[in-house]
Amino acid sequence: MINNPCASFLVVLLLAMLGGRPAAAAEHFQQCLKHDAKDCFFFFSTQNDAAVRDAPGQEAAIRWRAGTGMALRIDWARTRSRHENGWAYIDNGYEEKGWIQSAALVGYGDFRKVSKCWPIKVLEDDNELAGDFMFSAVFTENGAGRLTSEGGALVHAWYAPNLVLLRKNKKLSGYVYAFDRATNTVKHPLHGYTLRRTLVSGRAGTCSSGFGVQ
Repeated sequence: MINNPCASFLVVLLLAMLGGRPAAAAEHFQQCLKHDAKDCFFFFSTQNDAAVRDAPGQEAAIRWRAGTGMALRIDWARTRSRHENGWAYIDNGYEEKGWIQSAALVGYGDFRKVSKCWPIKVLEDDNELAGDFMFSAVFTENGAGRLTSEGGALVHAWYAPNLVLLRKNKKLSGYVYAFDRATNTVKHPLHGYTLRRTLVSGRAGTCSSGFGVQ
């Protein structure tokens, strides 16, 4: 059990050391219901203030709320025993437990690789709240990037609704943040601060409709 309110986010970053391929997006949650896999360990809230309830049902009392991009550890044994109408049981330790609608969640397999017109040129998390996970990355317009730390490790931007995953090459997981596609704003999922970013200038023509994924 995770016994620290920040541990869920930290463990997600530590999981970047794992390799592997994500499950197909449309089948990810259903695949995790059938069998355990390392890409099932965490799912992420796509909604701000997503309700986590005492029981699986809209009539149940709300225990707490999960913010956009928050990493949620799924208790699959409990979820499988009472997976009713699309509910999942999460257990992040302490009081962060309860039932949440699976429609509010995405897993690693739901992220799609950015392939063109990525709008962010430089992204930095230099807030002291990030601790050892401060970083700065420089991107090309196809979503490929390089960290200025960690020996210049390569990363790539992956997108899911309201989220961005900076996945290290050939790794399953990475940095997950809340992402507003309309403003290209990136926010820390636990602390809520906005990361510093520099946008690509002079974008027009084929990029006028936004970035593409594959």
